Amino acid sequence: MRADLKNRIELAMRCMVVAGGDRLVLVETGIGSKFGPERMEIFGVSHERDDLVGSLHKLGFSTEDVTDVHPHASSFRPRGRRQP
Repeated sequence: MRADLKNRIELAMRCMVVAGGDRLVLVETGIGSKFGPERMEIFGVSHERDDLVGSLHKLGFSTEDVTDVHPHASSFRPRGRRQP
């Protein structure tokens, strides 16, 4: 894979959805909308192709169906507080 002119490569973020019984669990929810326009440009973030809400909808779920969210360890600050 070759980098673009800004030395970026295309990466994908995937959220694991676990459905069972009366639970719908999301494991790692990606970066969401926490980046402003400048950081989105720096890192080449785009939600045009897929987003979490749209992906849930394609699976027949909505955000209202989610019962649990398990963030990945990198989503935490060193003191254990969830990043905004």
